[in-house]
Amino acid sequence: MANARSRGLRLSPVCSCCGKRGHRVETCKLPGAKVIQALRKKCSEQAKAASSSVKKKDDRSHSHKDGQHRKVAAKSYGSNKERKQNVRRVLGSVISPLTLTKTEACSWLLKQGFVSSSSVCRHCGQKSLKGPYCLSRKDRRDHFYWRCARNACNMRDAFLQKSYFAGLQCEPDTLVQMLVRYANMSHTKAVVATDLVHAHGVSYNSADNFLRVLSEREAAAGKKAMSLIRLRQEIECDATSLGRFFVKPDNIFYADQIQDLQQKKRACLKSYPVHVRVVGAIQRGGLMVVKFLTPKVTLPKARPPVESIREIDRSGLAKYIGADKNTAIYSDGAPSWRTFAKKLKIPVAQVSHQQRQYAVQLRRAPRPKLSKVGGTQCIDAAWGSLKRFMPKQVKRKGKMKGVSCMNATLERRVYQWLWRKNLRADGDVTGQEFLVHLSKACRWK
Repeated sequence: MANARSRGLRLSPVCSCCGKRGHRVETCKLPGAKVIQALRKKCSEQAKAASSSVKKKDDRSHSHKDGQHRKVAAKSYGSNKERKQNVRRVLGSVISPLTLTKTEACSWLLKQGFVSSSSVCRHCGQKSLKGPYCLSRKDRRDHFYWRCARNACNMRDAFLQKSYFAGLQCEPDTLVQMLVRYANMSHTKAVVATDLVHAHGVSYNSADNFLRVLSEREAAAGKKAMSLIRLRQEIECDATSLGRFFVKPDNIFYADQIQDLQQKKRACLKSYPVHVRVVGAIQRGGLMVVKFLTPKVTLPKARPPVESIREIDRSGLAKYIGADKNTAIYSDGAPSWRTFAKKLKIPVAQVSHQQRQYAVQLRRAPRPKLSKVGGTQCIDAAWGSLKRFMPKQVKRKGKMKGVSCMNATLERRVYQWLWRKNLRADGDVTGQEFLVHLSKACRWK
């Protein structure tokens, strides 16, 4: 056919009804030809009617040229609440604060303790603070604020100024919704900012600041609660590595360790790995304590070093263990734990992981009425939960005055996980119960 067209030959038409050449469907004598023509006419009329009713907007204008096109582009590419999002599964049922108005949300935040209800003005120091008041503004979100009643002061503060959420660009009702969703999400996984962005339509910076504040408060609560813990009965002790980062040979924080390696190796490498390790003790079926060990510099292909008795003593783990007659330590085959137990005058039952001993039936219990099962099953499961809780965005290496060191966010995440784990020591915590504990941790003082 292509060769015929190239030679300028005229091709005969083909009927779409009978398939023969020499005529079209308009001149076909078969009865089905009229039906095909009627259907074609009906389809063309419907297409014309649909095109005339729908008026498409010209969105080809640049977003910075016209405000109308900018709003359309922001709505098209931004978060759409009607669109189905892959939001993480919410545990339990949604409680009533999700349906509160803005004024009711302010009262709820004050009642729960997320925002302080103190009447002391931070500018003049007098108990003359009134509010909260609402300032309605056209084409902008409402502004809630406190105002000092003294004419000499008459200063105003934002509603969230007396809370840990000061500076957060968020309305009170949206803040309540994020708190409720945060409390009802999985307690064994860290919440990421994109979950809140998709669910509530807030900016990424607002969601990230919101999560940072809660992470800091949970970590502070975890440290405070850990200072009151005394472990007894069956205690499992172990250490684990949370990863490593590389530093240069002239790093001032690890200069002594790098110098020792250079003397042993008699060579200077381009970089040295630094292992981040934690040591912990857990009471079987109870609470747990975690402490950071000094970061250890090793050779590039070396495995994470085993914890030494000197490092365990420096961590201060001994003060969390109650040395009484009904306490025993269950650990792996590291020789430092036998020395540690000897200092505390506590019996120890050890297993050898190198010989694939993880749960061993002991001949006799270390103490009467204690378990005869040796091993570190509970604390090994806790380490796995900790590593799954750590977000992938958290890097092991940070900077302090331009020098590489351990990231401070890593410590905050560890104690945040510890606070959550100790809350679930007696069983699973519902979203409403978690919200009560969270309000105590975020109480403004």
